[in-house]
Amino acid sequence: MRVVCVSLALLAAVPLSSVLLRAQDAVADQDVVSGQTEENSQAQAPVVLTGLGSAPQGALSAERDQLVPGLQVIETVESNPNELPDVSSVRSITRILGTLGAERVRNFTDLKLAYVGGAELFNDAHENSDQNRQLQEVYFDGKLKWKRTNLRFVNAFSYLPEAPFGAGSFGGVGVYQSMLGGFLSGLAGSGLSQFSPAQFASIGNSPRLLNTSVVELDHQVTPRGSLTVTAAYGLVNFLETPPLPNGSQGIVEVGYNYAVGPRDTAAVLGGYGTFEYSHVGQAFTTTFTELLWGHQFSTRWILSGGAGPVVIDVKESGGGRQVSWMAVASLEYERPRTTVNLRYLHYINGGSGFLLGAHSDVGLLEASHQLNRSWTAALYAGYAHSTQLEGVSVPGFTLPSNSTFDRAYAGVRFSRPLTEHAELFLLYNYSQTNLNESSFCGTGCGGVVRQNVGGVGLTWTPRPIRIP
Repeated sequence: MRVVCVSLALLAAVPLSSVLLRAQDAVADQDVVSGQTEENSQAQAPVVLTGLGSAPQGALSAERDQLVPGLQVIETVESNPNELPDVSSVRSITRILGTLGAERVRNFTDLKLAYVGGAELFNDAHENSDQNRQLQEVYFDGKLKWKRTNLRFVNAFSYLPEAPFGAGSFGGVGVYQSMLGGFLSGLAGSGLSQFSPAQFASIGNSPRLLNTSVVELDHQVTPRGSLTVTAAYGLVNFLETPPLPNGSQGIVEVGYNYAVGPRDTAAVLGGYGTFEYSHVGQAFTTTFTELLWGHQFSTRWILSGGAGPVVIDVKESGGGRQVSWMAVASLEYERPRTTVNLRYLHYINGGSGFLLGAHSDVGLLEASHQLNRSWTAALYAGYAHSTQLEGVSVPGFTLPSNSTFDRAYAGVRFSRPLTEHAELFLLYNYSQTNLNESSFCGTGCGGVVRQNVGGVGLTWTPRPIRIP
């Protein structure tokens, strides 16, 4: 199996700006140290390690009661734009995306709504597969708040022409989903949450509808303990002809979080999931439990993770019961100019594409650094290894139980503000998919899909519009 090479680019920082920024960091670090003693002396509520965790804050200002429109134009040059095996064609594509974000906060309610809509336009289409495409994504996040209890509802809907592993149709550059910050970086298209159908196993221009709905009750039982009850339903429908198997999933889980100390949180999680393929008549269920732990080394470093067993019950004749495992780990680092987020996930999912149920190992790295007063650099990388779940097969679409699907990407993005409301950015991304069985693409197929994307873009965000 080949390993994806990560391509990085470096820009020189302005010396004077670097000196000033280092001085700012030193002052910020002194403030952090002076506040640690007071912070650690206070009793802390537990960090929520189960369910949805903290609600995303989004990209809106502190005023919140407002509308935030935006426009983004991206010009890219791409090799193998349709992500097909053994293809090396080069195309120029223009993407025009409009956005609208809204947030309204009151004493007892938080409401967030975000929309992204646009098109991918081939400037030099040479083949029937080079067709203009549309993109649509809607995200809603609402919360009812009481003194010790929160009731939250999240719904993420998208229509995308490609697998959104990493960041929308850009496969990891982070351009598409970074437009509205936390609004779309959670459930909407990331594929890393167990509540949303995974999007690792598919290639080519495969338009699909994806929707995930989650309801969660969060109750603070004691000053140190909190209870979460979460129910979710997600579906993915492929619209190409002939279509890939459509899938749906439902998950219910209960978690309890307890603050062991000022910097440590322990949690236990238990749940049940069901996965179905509507037009092929196959299904399986999972019953799982997991122990988790979170530790805050300092105000900069936070580490959390956990693991536990999973019992899989395949409904198809000959499938039977299997025992597997699940695990999750997260490392976060934050300073005034630098942030790093590293995540790992091993879990059972619906396969979403060629695979009908899969064991997946997923890793994701996101990092950003302010180079100087003008330029900011961001690095995005991800890798997913999926193996076909044993005992789940369909006549005419049968794969060996050891069939695997590997997908990875690495990319960089450099940005700088031009005016108060306009930003310029440069991007590059490399992605590779390995089809480890000839059944995926027929006899004579090399089984390797490579793609390079380079481009420049402009984002315009006018002054927010107040909601009366």
